[in-house]
Amino acid sequence: DGTTSLNDIDFTSLGKTEIIKGSSAGLYGSSIGGVINLFSKRAHYQEKDFNQYITIGSFGLLTSTTNFRAGTDKVNFYANYSYQNLDGFRLHSHSKKEFVTFGGDFFISNVQTLSLLVNYAHVNDEFAGELDSVDYKNNPTVSNPAYPLKNIGTKSKSFLLGVSHIYKITSALDNTTSIFMGQGQSENPIEPFFN
Repeated sequence: DGTTSLNDIDFTSLGKTEIIKGSSAGLYGSSIGGVINLFSKRAHYQEKDFNQYITIGSFGLLTSTTNFRAGTDKVNFYANYSYQNLDGFRLHSHSKKEFVTFGGDFFISNVQTLSLLVNYAHVNDEFAGELDSVDYKNNPTVSNPAYPLKNIGTKSKSFLLGVSHIYKITSALDNTTSIFMGQGQSENPIEPFFN
């Protein structure tokens, strides 16, 4: 439908971002306000690399990213797994995220390229809620009592599969056929003040 939840994206797998403002974004559908194109990292030609990044920080922060990329005459592909856990400094502010991304370009011949994207995201975020100025001054680590009581936050799982075929008819004319499908499951209790 031309929209993507930013919670479904592992930003460590991105190599480039392109912003198109205004009506020019109509090239990508009915998004007249603008479009953000996100491009995954690609391997350099004739190179392979394996990377592991780990970040440890305050309030139980642990992020781990593992990726592999390879570029040859016949394929340019990548695989990425990321995990993030954060306890948070406030009550009921735990966050856990997992992402698996795989994709690549397969060069079938001089005139045909098949591209594949597979993305899985699992997000579980608790929300601590708003505080008034008195609570913020006295104890900024507390949560709004209604938020843990009703377990306010977001839990989601999403899966995206995309396949694209490019056929170069002449040096100035190509045919691109793309199929994308996605499935998502989301639980978002967000009304703490109503029964």
